[in-house]
Amino acid sequence: MKSLPLKKFIRLTGEKINPGAPFRDKIVGSISIDTRTLKAGAVYFALRGELFDGHTFIPQAMAKGALACVVRKDRQGEFLSGRQGSIIGVDDPLFSLQQLAGNYRAMFAVPVLAITGTNGKTTTKEMIASVLAQKYKIVKTPGNLNNHIGLPLSLLQIEDDTEIAVIEMGTNHFGEIERLCEIARPDHGLITNIGAGHLEFFGSVDDVAGAKAELFKSLPEDGLAFVNADDSRIMAAAKIVRQQIRYSLHHDAEVRGEFLSLNPEGCAGFRLQNQVEVQLQVPGEHQISNALAAAAVGIYWHIPLNDIATALENHRSFSKRMEKHEWHGAAILLDAYNSNPDSLRAALATLSHLIRTRQGRAVAVLGDMLELGEVSEAAHEKAGQEAAEAGVTLLLLYGDFAAAFERGFTRAGGKQVRVYSDKSTLAGDLQTLLQNGDVVLIKGSRGMAMETIWQELQTVTRQ
Repeated sequence: MKSLPLKKFIRLTGEKINPGAPFRDKIVGSISIDTRTLKAGAVYFALRGELFDGHTFIPQAMAKGALACVVRKDRQGEFLSGRQGSIIGVDDPLFSLQQLAGNYRAMFAVPVLAITGTNGKTTTKEMIASVLAQKYKIVKTPGNLNNHIGLPLSLLQIEDDTEIAVIEMGTNHFGEIERLCEIARPDHGLITNIGAGHLEFFGSVDDVAGAKAELFKSLPEDGLAFVNADDSRIMAAAKIVRQQIRYSLHHDAEVRGEFLSLNPEGCAGFRLQNQVEVQLQVPGEHQISNALAAAAVGIYWHIPLNDIATALENHRSFSKRMEKHEWHGAAILLDAYNSNPDSLRAALATLSHLIRTRQGRAVAVLGDMLELGEVSEAAHEKAGQEAAEAGVTLLLLYGDFAAAFERGFTRAGGKQVRVYSDKSTLAGDLQTLLQNGDVVLIKGSRGMAMETIWQELQTVTRQ
């Protein structure tokens, strides 16, 4: 965030508050919601979460040099202003943060590209950012900070020299994308895909499509949509957008890709616009769709095809997303950021390919796919079946739906399966079971934190 006088900063939040004469002309250097990373001169927003209340940390914020703390009005009396900073009382610190971000974004004419979808949002965002950075000064969502808190913080990164902002948006309830769009005011939109994610809250894949379509509905009349022409639900949602750039592997589109092959590491090669060959360095044939999305964005913003190819070939796996590691002769495929039926199916396909190039077994270590609601049992049983059909010979399971996974696996002919009540025991058994040449997929929803299994494996010195 560029430096702002405290008085103007407060005006941008929409609050009509006098912070006090001694602080009226002070300059706000940054915004913080975490006292562990707060810098002197920052304004601290005391947000309330499920597991914490930011008001608890106001003394720490003041001690570290916060210029001001934004607190709930009904809590304001608990804190005293001192020489170190002001206490600013508002109805809701989170709403004030969102208002600040929305009004701050409106100060800039910078194009904003918003990205949502069931799977691949962060990977696609990172690919797009890499492509655009070949020519432009960009701002992008850090990591996966794509919710009602992370998005405002992302927008506050915009500076006077920013040329394009690439903003990721996540949702698991109706109306959330619409609200994020009210804050970010995107003029460009991209939906990666529509799949069976968060069905506990949406009910059906068609309802997921309706929630994601809020992005296209929120674009201005002269806005532009980048459209995945291989997804019929996205095509239907995009009908309301007059300006479109379509990308596809299988249909007529302005941006076309042609699948070439998977290399021994399971990474896809494809031909872009029938002109340039691109060899990706992230496992999975499904990554081509993410790369084509990035290519479409790059072509629209006049990035040469060769530069697009270079950026895509230099892209590497993001944290816990199809990360490939080696462990004592076994290959570890860590895809533990999230899991749903579509993403698990794609990961199993990659596992199936990788095992063909090695001498060992296909091993799957699977945790629950969360937030699937009434279809949870059936979805896990189906996934177990698909694991057997993908050639998994050893299946290790953790979570409440392990029995459903196991049922589907054994009914489809799977033989070796073990169920665990804790991940530490699972990791201990895994390190004794693995053989040279094995390929191991570790996957589960974010709430399952399956990456801890890989972390424990790394502490083992194998004899």
